[in-house]
Amino acid sequence: MNRRGRAAALLALLLVLAAPGQAASTGSGAATLRVLPESHPLLLVPCAPAGVDPVLCDGLVVWYAPGHRDWDILTYDPAGGTLTARRTGGVPVQGDRIAWIETDGAGRAWLTGPERERLLLPANNWSEGHPVVGEDRLVYERTQNSESGIFLYNLTDGTETAVCTAPGDQRRPWLSGSVVVWEDWRDGTADIYLTDLATGEEQPLAAGPGEQNRPVVSGDMIVWQERESGDGIWQVRLTDLTGSGSTSLEEIRSMKEPSPSLSGDLLLWTERRRGGTDLCLLAMDGDGAGHRAGGQYAIESREDGGARVDEEYRGEIAGDDYAFFATGVPTGTARTSIDLKWDDNESSLLLLISGPDGSVFRFRDEDDGEEDQAVRLSLTRNGRVAPGTWTSAVYGEEVGERVTFTYRWYLEPI
Repeated sequence: MNRRGRAAALLALLLVLAAPGQAASTGSGAATLRVLPESHPLLLVPCAPAGVDPVLCDGLVVWYAPGHRDWDILTYDPAGGTLTARRTGGVPVQGDRIAWIETDGAGRAWLTGPERERLLLPANNWSEGHPVVGEDRLVYERTQNSESGIFLYNLTDGTETAVCTAPGDQRRPWLSGSVVVWEDWRDGTADIYLTDLATGEEQPLAAGPGEQNRPVVSGDMIVWQERESGDGIWQVRLTDLTGSGSTSLEEIRSMKEPSPSLSGDLLLWTERRRGGTDLCLLAMDGDGAGHRAGGQYAIESREDGGARVDEEYRGEIAGDDYAFFATGVPTGTARTSIDLKWDDNESSLLLLISGPDGSVFRFRDEDDGEEDQAVRLSLTRNGRVAPGTWTSAVYGEEVGERVTFTYRWYLEPI
């Protein structure tokens, strides 16, 4: 695929992800979809600038990247596909709104933000305090006698309260409503503890061998990362405080820390790799599982796509690489059939398709009933296919050097 074609496909993918009536922007580089088990639709912003771990804030992905002297606040809108940046000289603050802490030479500190309102804060080493703001409160670390504890500051009445000062270190707090969670080292390894500010009750949430750290709470849901002792693989766990227990999101596994974040029904994590950090975003349903929009369509195996080939793409792909293609489906299409073939029986390719109606599909070789280095399937929903731009990603799941493939689309009119 030539450079112009690749750019067009990437732009088309941005347009697919954009909300109706909104124009997508390529200012973020390129947004794409990551292939994961169970057809989870996932937004990936590749090679984001390094810096403070990204979090979800009011439906936006927010992170801070170090500039020449100051910090850049970067915000990514998943609906519109737009990236914006703001320069600030303060210490980044995470939480339910964009904010930072400014200090002066006399040791005074203020919480501020884009509206420039300044709220005086108590003295603290804010550059190492991991501050998080939630409504009218700020939760943070404070080091005393060489150990860090968790403290809460009321931005309305100016009072400071100790949340936890147990032996050992308490780090990386997060706040939502009346619940504060943090990473606790009182037993020698990182565990997850929480306190309900309304009752004052403290309890361990995730404890035991290995490491459990970087918790984030949003409403009744808490997410964190963990790995077993001696195991280099991190994974993400999600729990519901209403009592449904914790869920291990097995598909999110990484040698590098995924640093998960949570806001409402959106789950965010990072995949760090050579050349940059990828930001991954997953929409969840009420049970903490990824939406499976592809289930709305009837999917059938098909031996022959049809006599006429409407779109054909040829190329080569290496392991862990993507090739992107945009296909225009006209109004009045009853069914579309796809045919992906490759020439190496030792290789395995994945095919991810996203439609203009938000549907996302993931197909492997065996999904059409035969393991023959090909995927041959047809899609229809109530005798129609959504018109507009459909974007495909061919992913080299298991590839030696490179593998040659052919990808065809067949469109059947009503």
